[in-house]
Amino acid sequence: ERTDALVAPNINYGNSAVFAAFPGTIHVRPETLANVVRDVCQSLITQGFRRIVFVDNHGGNEAVCEQVARELKEEHGVVIGNIYPWGLGYQLMRDTYDDATAAYGHGAEPETSAMMGMFPEDVVEARRESGQLQPFAGWSASGYSKVEVPGQAAPGTVYLDTDELTTNGVTGDGSVATAERGQVWIERVVGFAVAFIEQYDRLTRDAEWATQPPARRLVGVSV
Repeated sequence: ERTDALVAPNINYGNSAVFAAFPGTIHVRPETLANVVRDVCQSLITQGFRRIVFVDNHGGNEAVCEQVARELKEEHGVVIGNIYPWGLGYQLMRDTYDDATAAYGHGAEPETSAMMGMFPEDVVEARRESGQLQPFAGWSASGYSKVEVPGQAAPGTVYLDTDELTTNGVTGDGSVATAERGQVWIERVVGFAVAFIEQYDRLTRDAEWATQPPARRLVGVSV
């Protein structure tokens, strides 16, 4: 509303294989998601849209979004932006916690506060839990794919699944969540998103690639 941008319908399934062991998870393969996102964008580009920003709120989709954006840039010359609200929340909310490292995590903070601020009617207090990453097969994990390496300050990468590292899917302290903190999340994350879209708009509206429609290709078919 604040940017006057057009919003396309949501794509409601994503790449969530890392959570597949938890009942209720419905996910699609990366190539399936890539095909859907690509086809939606192709349809928009064919109709004349040249400026597109993905709003992707799931980490498992990030690699797919980049792949599709780069393919469309190569094919059509469009330069696609991306906004990842949960990732922004992690970066913008640290000063609101006594110990952000302990609070942050999947199914914990700042996600729970954000949901309490945006959709309080959907938050079931009795089911709110905390959790932490557990060792798996000798690995000490700091994330689903990040593990500690003895003597090294930087983590290593090993592709593990959620159920191997946590019993309930939660990896932080959701007990510190509040609706008031959720309002801060909304203000900061939405504020960043608005600023980003305004910057994207300002820098692209007169760009040659953005004002020129994609060239139509003539294809001969032998039968």
